[in-house]
Amino acid sequence: HDWGGMVAWNVAANFSEMIKGLVTICSPHPLAYEEKQCFTLDQAKKSLYFLLFKQPWLPEVWLGHMEGKEIDSILRGKKMGVLRRNAITLEDSERIRASLARQGRLTAALNYYRSAMGHQSDIASKFVRKTCESVIQVPTLQMYADCDGAFCPSMFENSPYRACSHSSTQTLIKLENCSHWAQQDRPD
Repeated sequence: HDWGGMVAWNVAANFSEMIKGLVTICSPHPLAYEEKQCFTLDQAKKSLYFLLFKQPWLPEVWLGHMEGKEIDSILRGKKMGVLRRNAITLEDSERIRASLARQGRLTAALNYYRSAMGHQSDIASKFVRKTCESVIQVPTLQMYADCDGAFCPSMFENSPYRACSHSSTQTLIKLENCSHWAQQDRPD
């Protein structure tokens, strides 16, 4: 899911001999970020939080204020949160917020965004480039949500990866009435 899916795309492209298949949920192929038909103006607006999360201390203050109210909004609010009632309960949110409130954890989570948009080593850059240029050689199931607060459907439906993949090995499924938190909204 999401960032975990990005890790999975990289593993599938660079170490396909180690896996039998790939399943991503709400995680577009890395090429989608480079293509105009995918990364539209609407997608750019949805991705603006990246610029906030890249800052050195501001996101920790924003996400941590009022006992993590913003984190609860991301999980359960109208803009980004689950659609299925109680798919993420207040108790679930409290556990997540308490975990992220522990010393260094929120910064560690945000560092993923910071490093993704930062300068990469030559080795990392080659690794990511291979991911973008590779046709995944294992069967791939890619699921995306129709009401995703983080990704527009164009990131999946218009992906150049779909055009260059072997159609028999790649399946794309749109999850209806589903938020970014697909595992909670549509566990079936």
